[in-house]
Amino acid sequence: MLSYLRDTTLAFIEQELPDDHNAVAGYFRRPGVYGRFKDLLHRRGKLQSWYEFEEQATEKALLAWCEENGIQPV
Repeated sequence: MLSYLRDTTLAFIEQELPDDHNAVAGYFRRPGVYGRFKDLLHRRGKLQSWYEFEEQATEKALLAWCEENGIQPV
């Protein structure tokens, strides 16, 4: 789960806040990453954009998992 969160978080940062990439990557070196990340998003006015991005990324990952496991989503 942590690698999914890290990959999704860094993909969002690359797209929306590339100047903050190094800072956000550093968040993963200690506990509390998600809280610090959400605080940053709130300060940058990107929290809603994150929720939308995260929802789309989760749906894409779930559909890929279904396909890999021969499951037809409904």
